[in-house]
Amino acid sequence: MKTNLLEDALKLPLPERIKLIYRSVDRETDDSISPELLSEMQQRDDEYEANPKTGCTIEQLERKLFKRK
Repeated sequence: MKTNLLEDALKLPLPERIKLIYRSVDRETDDSISPELLSEMQQRDDEYEANPKTGCTIEQLERKLFKRK
């Protein structure tokens, strides 16, 4: 049975996809991410975990960042 890893990953809920990305980047970069950035990322993750309704979809974020309608 052949599966497409990307398609499977995209089916995950947003929080799980973010964790997957974070873990992937963390493994590839080793110590190249500053302790300050890691701390900020952890703080933001903790805030999201405490109140997931404060988050938004990637599409909503893109609209905010790029002023799309």
